[in-house]
Amino acid sequence: MPKSIDQDALTDRNIRTLWILRIIMWSISIFVIAVAAIIVPMMPETIPIHFDIHGRADRWGSGFSVFLIPLITNIALAGIWFLMELFVRRFHGIGNDSDMSLYTSLKILLIGGIWVQFILALITADLLYGGFKQISSFSDDDIIIRLSGVDIGVCSCIAGMAMPLVKGMHISGLPKDSKFWKVLQYEGSAVLLLTGVLMLLLSVLLHGIWIIWAFIVAALMEAAVLTLLSFKARRDSNNPNASGPWNFNMSRIGHRPMP
Repeated sequence: MPKSIDQDALTDRNIRTLWILRIIMWSISIFVIAVAAIIVPMMPETIPIHFDIHGRADRWGSGFSVFLIPLITNIALAGIWFLMELFVRRFHGIGNDSDMSLYTSLKILLIGGIWVQFILALITADLLYGGFKQISSFSDDDIIIRLSGVDIGVCSCIAGMAMPLVKGMHISGLPKDSKFWKVLQYEGSAVLLLTGVLMLLLSVLLHGIWIIWAFIVAALMEAAVLTLLSFKARRDSNNPNASGPWNFNMSRIGHRPMP
């Protein structure tokens, strides 16, 4: 992709802010899809999808649409927003009819994406409400456990996406400006992301007490892997013969000037 004329105007702070906005936008998307995936199996085959001013259902549809609508829409939005960002980067600064900076243009685009995701979440909530009005019996405890798992999974994904963008805490003897510290941040980010995705899948696939045990095992595995990575990074940093992590260059994706 050709570099934009104002690409160099993006500071590290600008890049970090744009990444945070993107994380917020897709976190809403992940949460909506995960909740819909949990609720859909309990829905009747036909549910009300629209209510009149008096609260009576006037339109009906398939219960599976509660999952398909956010899924298909989010896939479409992912492609649209990606192409829009490419368009803004490619053509920003061409002509003399706009004084808006590249950072401002991209920020407005991402804020618009957050607003669209929020509207989609409200539409999905309305569909879920229509389905719940027809469910005569379901396990409140199971619903609470599953939704709690979704919350934990989404928070873990957010932490994983945000980890390379923040300084965070560092282990003793490992300077923050060292390459080992930077690689450790990206490795920890990958672990948090994978754990979050795993918890989202477990919330959908498992039931009852098995979800809780699965969360405990996943959390212990996450803590163990992060601890081992920390010890490895410190050991390598104290080894004068260590040439550095083999995947360091591949791990510096987040340091490229790309919001």
